[in-house]
Amino acid sequence: METSVFKVIRNLESFELSGLPAKVLKRFTDFIESGSFRKNEFDKFICKNFRLSYEEIIRRWNCLHPDDCKVENTARGTKSLIGSYLISLLGIDLKSFNDIFVLNDEEALKDLAQKIIVLEGGDFNPYKRFSFNIFESIGEEPAGKEFEIAECAAELEFLKAVDYTSIYGQLQRLDVEKIRYLLEILQKPLVHKQRAGTKTVPELNVAKVKICTALIRSRGRELSSKKFNFEGKVE
Repeated sequence: METSVFKVIRNLESFELSGLPAKVLKRFTDFIESGSFRKNEFDKFICKNFRLSYEEIIRRWNCLHPDDCKVENTARGTKSLIGSYLISLLGIDLKSFNDIFVLNDEEALKDLAQKIIVLEGGDFNPYKRFSFNIFESIGEEPAGKEFEIAECAAELEFLKAVDYTSIYGQLQRLDVEKIRYLLEILQKPLVHKQRAGTKTVPELNVAKVKICTALIRSRGRELSSKKFNFEGKVE
């Protein structure tokens, strides 16, 4: 019997969740179905059709790709790998994932929602996202120490509002070391591989999730302005 995040999702959907748990679960299943976190076309196809049986997945794939036919064991193995990857990204086990929704754990749901939103946007590359090469102004030296993300409110506002005409004046009013710290984290991969015994598992960069969440919030992209907000209110 399949024991994976996909089975847990199907069980949760059968409960007819409402409110915050329903909104977060829907956001997560939309993320899965998008397949944006996979490069292989067959992987993406599995994600889009994860609710179907292996037999039906293979039937549909082979009809669409007669020159690249697959068998059920391939679908089963691929789906298992994708499920393991997803649950590793969330940093929790299957029971905890299930309990978050069943028990309506508001704080855990908010944390999960933040991770999903950041993952949806893909990795954040400061070289491409800002309107000028900020490293030419502050240098690329390491920050020297770590900060709580909450301490960097002004620096985050600066990174959100970077423009060619005001950048140098703003830099004089900000803590350059904090900016260096934020950029240092943003340059690191959102997802990196880590050894766990004999296996290599994906791990989410928690500090980068927090920074990206703060940047996303400022743009009014908290799940959906008409569906959900991080105060746990469903509109």
